[in-house]
Amino acid sequence: MMTNEKKTILCSLIGTALLACSISVRGQESLDFTAFQKKAIIEKSSFQDTATFYHFWNDLYPWGDDHNGSARMKTEKIYLENGELHITADRLHVPERKSSKDPHLTVVYHSGAIHSKESIQVDDNYPIWELSGYFQAPTAKGTWPAFWITGSETWPPESDILEFKGDDINWQNTVSGKDWRNTDWQTEKTKLPTTDKEWHRYTLVMRKLNEIDVELLYYIDEELKASHTADFVGKPFHIIVNLQMEGASGPRLSGPAQAVFKAKEIEVNAYRNK
Repeated sequence: MMTNEKKTILCSLIGTALLACSISVRGQESLDFTAFQKKAIIEKSSFQDTATFYHFWNDLYPWGDDHNGSARMKTEKIYLENGELHITADRLHVPERKSSKDPHLTVVYHSGAIHSKESIQVDDNYPIWELSGYFQAPTAKGTWPAFWITGSETWPPESDILEFKGDDINWQNTVSGKDWRNTDWQTEKTKLPTTDKEWHRYTLVMRKLNEIDVELLYYIDEELKASHTADFVGKPFHIIVNLQMEGASGPRLSGPAQAVFKAKEIEVNAYRNK
């Protein structure tokens, strides 16, 4: 973390382009993309109305309606209100069949997930990407909200921009490796009290370093929290927002009767030299 006394920082060269950076009066790193041509993948108004939403997003996970927790995703569990996305998880009176994904938990919740219509990829065409959004994330035991990207062809790779596991600690993870049996995890944990009542902005900036590696810069409320490096060049990703339950956030029947995950102004942009 930089000190307040520092006024400038040295930034990475990407090809022949310099990514300009600055330090605010609070000593927080901010990135300046004005020297680059921008391509908007998801606009911050995507939750404005139903038509706009479905221009940028799809319901559920890219692979279906269940994953590695005890919630099954349902379209009716997501709705838009005043430019915000609300995802509600409700405990079922009667459990359903087990999830098809490891560890195959019995489904005891209906909740919601969305994923981007367009995949993203760091490469020579667009070597810089920025993903950000404002969230109110539930932190009760058994809740497992996330804003993340995952490989659209294989797993790994993965990057978790926001992930709470039943408490007020946010996990920002980078997962790489040859396959699911041989993974490399890099993790930064940040305690954020009252995150379920206040809006916080979570950001990931990805920058191509060479023909293999990408630098991943993780921010919360414009403050740089971590810098990871992973072999992400040329790998396509889905963008996902979901409220999963239990699983990594607690054992079965540990979650509340209901939980709500809110998001607004999610924005995804790609950058290249003008």
